[in-house]
Order: sequence, then structure tokens, then C-alpha cells
Amino acid sequence: MPHRALDNEVTFTMGALDPETMPMARQAEYIAAFAQLLGEREGVHFVKVRKGSNTLVARLDSPVVQKVVARLRAAASRRDQDEGYRKVHLMLRADASPGTIRAGKARILHFPKPLLQERIGPVMQEDYVDGRIVRIGGFDETIPVHIRERDGTPQYCTADLEMAKKLKPYLLGEPVRLIGTAQWYREPNGEWRLPEFIIRDYVTLNDASLRQALNQISGADGTKAAEGG
Repeated sequence: MPHRALDNEVTFTMGALDPETMPMARQAEYIAAFAQLLGEREGVHFVKVRKGSNTLVARLDSPVVQKVVARLRAAASRRDQDEGYRKVHLMLRADASPGTIRAGKARILHFPKPLLQERIGPVMQEDYVDGRIVRIGGFDETIPVHIRERDGTPQYCTADLEMAKKLKPYLLGEPVRLIGTAQWYREPNGEWRLPEFIIRDYVTLNDASLRQALNQISGADGTKAAEGG
């Protein structure tokens, strides 16, 4: 049986997302983004997630109905200039879902299902990784080096045997900056991922300034160049 739309209700339907399997934290993020888009702190009440679909239902007090509808229509006309619209749009795009917002029976905003992008890569570039080495070892000619970045993110790197020997004293020790070649990929959801990093040099972060480290990346360090020549 279809739901009867009320004039003082605004609904937000996420067509490709199942409320039964969607993480609660992500659902809460959508509710917060929906509230931001509606724009009224008072007089707007979250009622429920409608059964059978991932539809958020908000009920408006009479004094704010016209203000909220006007706000949604303004967001529809400004789109990328409207922070609330952009937030909802980016969340739906990340989750590969279409979305529709209705005020009563009228469809005010529609977010088409985003087209999945192709994976892009590898993009090779000189780069660096900062952190603490937590593991060195392997049986191949290229030695795995595992580093935990400052924010706790683990990163897998590789080095030749000589470089691995030089790095061994820093295992579980002071933080280092690993310098080398990064192999980046952009995934279909737009996120960049670094599955491989080939180490060719390093500096200890306690002993080297950022300027020295960047010079080593660009090959602008005079002493290093002299040694190579």
C-alpha cells in the first residue's frame, strides 16, 4: 500500500541503500546531512525510517513549512554553492546511490545514481612516507618493509637488500621518512590508494629538516649529488 504524503512531511529516499544492512553510523550521517539541508534547527523533527525503503521522514511544524520548502528550492537552484546540497550529493556519490527529497507529494531535489568511474593508474611519482618501521623481512629479492604512519595507517613498502639492511636499525625505533617511488591508483569511488611504495632512500625525522628531506626527493641535495658523481 503506497504511503500517503503529508503536506508537513519532507522525505529523503536513498534508492540503493538498504536500511537493514546499512551501518547505523552511516545512517546517522545521512540524518545529520538531511537536517543540515533542511536548514531549520527548530520546528523540524525526525520521525522514522520508513519500512520497505531507506526513506528518512521529517515532520515540520506549521510555521516553518514554507521556509523549509523555499530553502530546498534554493538549494536545487544553487547546488554546488549550497553546502547542505553538496554534502548530501557527495555522500550519495560515495555510496553509489540515487536520492530523492520530497516535500509532501512534490519532488524538490533529485540526485541521479552516479556513474561508476573506471580505476585509474598506476600513477607513478616521487613521494615519501613518514612513520615508524614495524616490520622488515621476506624471502624475495625485494624485501617487504611495513611502516605505520603518524596517524596509525599501515603502509606496505618494498626495498632492495642493501636498503633493507640500512633500515634495520630503525625497526621499532625512531620515526623515519622513506623516500622513493609511489604507485598510486584512483579507485572507482574517487579515493586514491597507495598499494606499492619502492624505497630508494630515507632520512630520520629527528635529524633531518623538512627542507633536507624534500631536497632528497627532488635530487637537489648538493652533497648527495656529489657522492653520486
